[in-house]
Amino acid sequence: MLSWTCRFRRESAIESESPALVVVTNREPWLHRATVHGTVLRRTPGGVVSALDPVLRHRGGVWIAWGSGERDWDEAPDGQVPIPPRDPRYLLHRVRLTDDEVRGYYLDYANSGLWPLCHLAVERVRFYRQSWNIYQDVNRKFAEAILDCSVPADTIWSHDYHLALVPGLVRSLRPNQRIVHFWHIPWPPTTLLRLCPNREEIMEGLLGADVLGFQTEDDCRRFLDSVNQLLSHRVDMEQGTVDLEGRMVRVMNFPISIDTPFVAETAALPAARRLTSAIRRRVDQRDIELGVAVDRLDYSKGILPRLEALDMFFRRYPHRRGQVVLLQVVAPSRSDVPDYALLGEQVEEAVADLNQRWGTDGWIPVISIRKPLDLKRLASLYRAADFFLVSSLMDGMNLVAKEFVAAQLDQRGVLLLSETAGAIAELEDALPINPLDPEGFADTLEEAIQMPVAERAARLDRMRTRLEQYTVQEWAEDVLASVEMTVADAALGRILQARQQGRQIVWGLDVDGTLVEFAPHPDAVVIPGPLLDTLRSLHQTAHTPVLIISGRSEESLRALMGPQFPGLLMGHHGLDSAPETRDITPPDEWRGDFLGLERDWPGAWLEDKGPTWSFHWRGVDPSRKTALLETLAHLTERLTHPAFRTRFGNEVLDVYPLAANKGTALRGWLVRTYGPEWPSHVYPVAMGDDATDKDLFLAVGKNGLSIAVGARITGAALVLDSPAAVRRLLARASMSLRQ
Repeated sequence: MLSWTCRFRRESAIESESPALVVVTNREPWLHRATVHGTVLRRTPGGVVSALDPVLRHRGGVWIAWGSGERDWDEAPDGQVPIPPRDPRYLLHRVRLTDDEVRGYYLDYANSGLWPLCHLAVERVRFYRQSWNIYQDVNRKFAEAILDCSVPADTIWSHDYHLALVPGLVRSLRPNQRIVHFWHIPWPPTTLLRLCPNREEIMEGLLGADVLGFQTEDDCRRFLDSVNQLLSHRVDMEQGTVDLEGRMVRVMNFPISIDTPFVAETAALPAARRLTSAIRRRVDQRDIELGVAVDRLDYSKGILPRLEALDMFFRRYPHRRGQVVLLQVVAPSRSDVPDYALLGEQVEEAVADLNQRWGTDGWIPVISIRKPLDLKRLASLYRAADFFLVSSLMDGMNLVAKEFVAAQLDQRGVLLLSETAGAIAELEDALPINPLDPEGFADTLEEAIQMPVAERAARLDRMRTRLEQYTVQEWAEDVLASVEMTVADAALGRILQARQQGRQIVWGLDVDGTLVEFAPHPDAVVIPGPLLDTLRSLHQTAHTPVLIISGRSEESLRALMGPQFPGLLMGHHGLDSAPETRDITPPDEWRGDFLGLERDWPGAWLEDKGPTWSFHWRGVDPSRKTALLETLAHLTERLTHPAFRTRFGNEVLDVYPLAANKGTALRGWLVRTYGPEWPSHVYPVAMGDDATDKDLFLAVGKNGLSIAVGARITGAALVLDSPAAVRRLLARASMSLRQ
């Protein structure tokens, strides 16, 4: 069970193992809904939720979203909901919006302005100034929730056109926050973007991100072109970057995927399989070709053109009358927006007209289901279909096309996919259709019906292989890895710029939790050979001195790094650089307290390193660690001494002399080696992962570069996720500095 709230996350981040992922969307992944059986908590439908819910279940973290369920605030007045309820893996933090905010921000500005503009439905676009003011206010409300639920080391992943201002708002308050924003819908051509009176503010807000993701390369190019024409920033179209006075924003395409194994497993469930079999029995008994289409009720989905094409199909291929049925699921959407209410009426009229024109007593060509279906029922329909129609006029990706392929376990279906859906670039074995060419659409449908079974299976095999190789998990990892790469690029760029300015690069590096991952016991840590090679190269070949500054003893460091390591080793938190204090030890009366804890808490132990101690509890039963932390907090309140201090690290409490200071050790070495004026010609790079490394960061200040590793420490200029990211950065720096 999750034991922390957003406030706990913010105030107790020093105990976190690694930076958290904070997902921010308009739509919440789960909502409380009233049913005849009482209030239930249900997952919401939609591409973004189906894509990201598995990611947060896997990684853990926080999901911030508008609490829109009719019983949301009754069931969780504080807005905090562990998800999923029976086996919590992440925390849902709901944002409360008033009715006026929902109308102005969501219905009017986002869905009556930005949505139709980006889907090229220019005649439907309306921008109202009051709605823009509300849109700004709500984006600020989301930004405030992010600040409350995160720490600077976290990665913020905001989404879509509802929250375009969020990256810039968060960046203005936390300049070093890692932010990625994914824009799920198409980006319009610059000519059309000029119709948006707030276009500059929208783009500047998005450029608050480190990485700005789109579905396709075309979207990336159009966005970069818009920045190039409408803003004053330097744009590199070839590299896909925007330079904002030294901060580089990467604009990249990441085609969103689905949880392919989960969809296939759902289609194979006994209940889903029984439903598929029941559908097929009815279809096969009547020798019917069953088509399926699944959409939200939206003008961008091409529902009316699809019905027009089906009408044309029966005109051009009269022998197919009575042989083809289209079952279309049209889930209601944004019914408060007049255009959508009107579209619903038009779809109903078009279905009725088509059925009246072509239907007989025993057959109607179109069956409409006007409600959302859960994945189990959808997977049954996908699996039962002989063909599947995606007729979008404009679509960022279209995940139902991918779900159809994943659920086609019997390999009977043919996918007809709009040429203007983003998925067409990946699903190359689909039959392409133009929704606005009814004759061509009709001919392609006839081609699909006539397609031999072997060709259907071969096409589905190739498309499924693609989806199995690139699931939503890989998509998310690619997006998040791009953020890490951007941080590493920024670090390397600053280092190389300092080198070009003639400054001497010096490395001040912690070991455990920085260069290498923690182990159950310090003696179990091994420095990988490639890392040793990198450090030797930096020190000798690149002529950039490497100082290892650690809480370990110098003897332990020498054993760890090897006798041939050419760098400088500073143990005991830098105390080794102050030899006059090396013979002092922590007060003897403290030993009994720690040995008592060692006895009472199995898995905890005291490491006596002479002038410094470290009390570890990595091996304590996880269910008891919170209680141990409380005990240690009370203990440290009374352990006071004018020459010693205690400091919490990553499942360790360090006891060491006040003279032991990593920052003082680094600064002293710099003065002795390069003189008091070292800041003018030396560029120190300090990396560390816990509170003792804050002294390193203070010593470097603005004269060099400080990099925190993980979420346990703040105060650094940049943050990397893990020791693995540090090793990759050092390897890249070694190669670049040798050139």
